[in-house]
Parts: sequence; C-alpha cells; structure tokens
Amino acid sequence: MIISLDGENIRLKDELIELGYHFPCAGMGMCGKCRITVDPNYPVSNLDKKFLTREELSAGVRLACDKIVKGELEIYECSLPLQSRTKKLESPCITVLFGPTHTTICLVDGEIVDTVCVDLTPNTTSELRSLVSKNSIEFFEEYGIPKAVTILLAGSFYHITAFIGNNYNSAMTGDFSPASLFDMPSEEVYILPVVSQTVGSDLLLDIYDISSSELIIIPEDGVFAFSSGTSIIVTKIEPYKYNLPSDKLEFVIKFINSTYTFFLNEFEVKSSRLIIRENCDLDFKSFDIVPKRTTSKALSIAVEATIANGMKTKLSKVARKIFEISVLDYDNFHKILANFS
Repeated sequence: MIISLDGENIRLKDELIELGYHFPCAGMGMCGKCRITVDPNYPVSNLDKKFLTREELSAGVRLACDKIVKGELEIYECSLPLQSRTKKLESPCITVLFGPTHTTICLVDGEIVDTVCVDLTPNTTSELRSLVSKNSIEFFEEYGIPKAVTILLAGSFYHITAFIGNNYNSAMTGDFSPASLFDMPSEEVYILPVVSQTVGSDLLLDIYDISSSELIIIPEDGVFAFSSGTSIIVTKIEPYKYNLPSDKLEFVIKFINSTYTFFLNEFEVKSSRLIIRENCDLDFKSFDIVPKRTTSKALSIAVEATIANGMKTKLSKVARKIFEISVLDYDNFHKILANFS
C-alpha cells in the first residue's frame, strides 16, 4: 500500500483523517500508535524520538500526528486503522481533563480508544456535567456501550468545584463517588485530588513524578513546585499584586525570573524542569541551572490513573506532600525583584 500526498504546509493528520484513518488519541501525540513508514531520510521529530527506537527510525518509521507535508510524500505503510466502531470493549471508562481553553475527553479500555477535544471549558455546574455526559454518551452509541465503569475527572480547583456544585466537599476528591450524585452515565465517578485553589488535580498530573531537589516550573499557570524529598513546596506567582507598569508582559517575565532566582537561593535545587503546554518564550539560559524543557503529560497520566489504581494512590500521596508558600512573604524575594535587570 502506498499513500501519495502532495501539498504545501498541510497537516498530515488532517489528510489521513480525510482518507478515513482513525487516530486513537485524536492525534495529540500521546499514544505513539500513528506509525507510518516513509523514506528513511525524512526528518525525525522529538515526538518520533520519544516513541520510536533507533532501529525503527533508521527504517523510516515515523509518527503521523505531528508531521507537516511540504511537497511530495509517499507513505509505504500506515499502522492506523480505518474508521471503525466494531471493537468490543471489556471495561470501558472515560477520562476527562478540564483545561483552561479546552476540555479533553477520552474513551479508555486498557488504553486510549478514542478522544474528543472540545474548545473552551464551561464554568457552570450544569454546563460541565452536560459536556461530560453528552460526549460520553456519543462514545457509547458509537461503540455499543450501555455505560462506562468509571468516569475520572481532573482539572483546576474552579472547574472541579463547579462540576461538583453545591455538594462540594474536599473529601469528595481523591475518592470514588456514586455516578448518580452527578447524573453521570457510569457506575462511579472518581475525582482526582484537589488540594487548594492553587493546586488543582491538573497541577498534580504535571508534578506527579517530581524528584527530590527538583524544581518544576509551569509558566502558563505561574506555578513553581520544589521537592525537598519529604514535602513539595508550591507557589503561584502573583505579579498583579504590584502596580504593574505599562509593559506588563516584561514585568511578568521579570517576576518569573525573580521567583526562579528565589528558589535557587532558598532551596537546594539540583535540577529544574520547564513544563510547556503551549509555546513559551521564557529563557533561563543565563542561570547556573537551566531548566530542561518538556511538554505536559497531564492527559496521559490522567488516562493511566483511570486504568490503574496504583496511579490514583501515587497522585493522592503527592497531594498530601504539598505545602504552599507565597514568595511575597519573603524579604529576600522583594530584594531579588528590585535588583533584577
């Protein structure tokens, strides 16, 4: 089988979907299953390196989801299945990740079976529940499922509390609840732990694997997390509490750099990691410890927690280790901020 394409700056994922191929994780770069075989000289991406062995890369195997077609392209083999809903699912579950700009909902049965991304995340209880229920039921109808075993939810403090509604109690997170409590089409609902207004379950998913003496920075959320081994110290930067100058972006970058300096001075940081959800122009190259840039794995960890109780337990343990601080309470931080060039 040879698939011949010719275009200029078109997404290969879109072309394959148009031809009837199905991406299990909606082409989000999570599963590594969209393998194609092309000319071995075709450029290798970071995502290819993440999922493929050196032998596979040398043989011309690549992932389709992140490729841009620039000119002629011949695909000799494609591992993606053609669109089909005939697969029988044994223990179907739903994973839901409420994000700041979109919600991702996955049908899971030991692995990701199908995924839908909905732009914008609503804020009211009825809207959030309707969003989850409607998209879950559409999966069920397509795959011939009466209901899910478990629906797992993760997101910020505000989205989780809004989903729970007037019945909100922090004890309801990090545990199973009857699905009838939220009118969900499943046997039970599991809500990943929410620690505070600052630390939602979405943050836990990003820092679950933090190492001792490691500092994690999530610039989109303005969050810094450092592990001392026994506890995880978390702060959310609050530049808005200052009288912001006309160039607000420059000041916020200065605020982030000052916070990074503060952590390097106050704690025994041995390594650091910058978790990027979207494009980020922050540059820490002038520091002695330069953060390693990585992409967020929040959704893949949420899916693993849906499948494995061990991951649920691990995330709960991480939640219990969190200790929050405000850098604004430290004189040293204000001195750093004032002197930062």
